[in-house]
Amino acid sequence: MVALVDAPQGGPLPWPPPGARPAPRQATFFERAPANPLAFGAVLFLVGWAGILFQHGVLRQLVVGAPLFEEMAKLGLALALVALLGIRATWLRMPFAWASGAAFGVLEHFLTYADEPALFWELRVAFHLATAGLSMAVYGILEPLPDARVRWATTLLSSAIHAANNLGALFFLILGGYVDTDPAATAFSALVTAAALGLTLVVLAARERARARALLMLRRVFGPISEAPRAPSPAPPLDPPGP
Repeated sequence: MVALVDAPQGGPLPWPPPGARPAPRQATFFERAPANPLAFGAVLFLVGWAGILFQHGVLRQLVVGAPLFEEMAKLGLALALVALLGIRATWLRMPFAWASGAAFGVLEHFLTYADEPALFWELRVAFHLATAGLSMAVYGILEPLPDARVRWATTLLSSAIHAANNLGALFFLILGGYVDTDPAATAFSALVTAAALGLTLVVLAARERARARALLMLRRVFGPISEAPRAPSPAPPLDPPGP
């Protein structure tokens, strides 16, 4: 908006004056939250557990709710802990992610699947351990990028693997009404867990290539993503002249 005030010579003076820099754009929540690892971990943890506790419908929970929200909750706890401890190196953060995932698997077993066989319990813990570790490895390659929004995609790969695992379990559960599917279901779960662990090793061992591949996919969602440090924020506009 342009305001006109009386100039000393009696003529109108436009405000802001020509050449003044515009006010800097205020960062949105989706930019501020992931920029701080502690805040981001807390947000993921709270959103994850809210989604776990308040989602409705078994099918929706298996295919959408659990893959999205459980992975958020597991990474959120680990990320908040390493942020509080000031741990920056990804390889030092990995044990916290694995511990968070394993603890979630144990909790899920006792709260929901307490009567499952020991082998299924062990696979459940191993699966949650593996996907939580994968999320932390992906976070490690996205964190250095200056556009903090990309960190919201940290758990998407783990969520996709989680959804595949749950869909497979649902398929074998339905098929189990006609034939014995326990050996096949166990093998499938072990294969998915091994895939999550394998992808974690790939991301950790080839960080630059993994980051480049992630950027190609994320640019389709977020648009241009800079790989260089951010430029300084523009200076605020000058104060308007007095009366």
